[in-house]
Amino acid sequence: MTRTPPDISGSAKVFVRLADRTGSEEIPGIRSVKPGTIAVATECVGKGKTVITIGKLATYTVPCTTTPATTYNEIGLSSSKQNIDITVTAGSGVHWGLSVGWRPGMDSQEAGT
Repeated sequence: MTRTPPDISGSAKVFVRLADRTGSEEIPGIRSVKPGTIAVATECVGKGKTVITIGKLATYTVPCTTTPATTYNEIGLSSSKQNIDITVTAGSGVHWGLSVGWRPGMDSQEAGT
């Protein structure tokens, strides 16, 4: 149950790796990121959903069930960005983990696992 942060293999830089969290949380933002791809992996378990907001770049709503599930998304950046705040909104009965990383090269996709 989200005991380890979700996998973001292939990321050259890791900004966030959190595991076994409950409820909502604001996470210290990414101070600066170069053009490339931001990887966002979320795992949750429990009744409800998590909403992951990556600054003004993207918002992901992840449905949670009694079986842990991981969702992986990518955000392609064509220019540098600064001060990206990250917020996770989840009910008190939802356990979650979050990993956010970066790699060079731009790729943009959304894929649930």
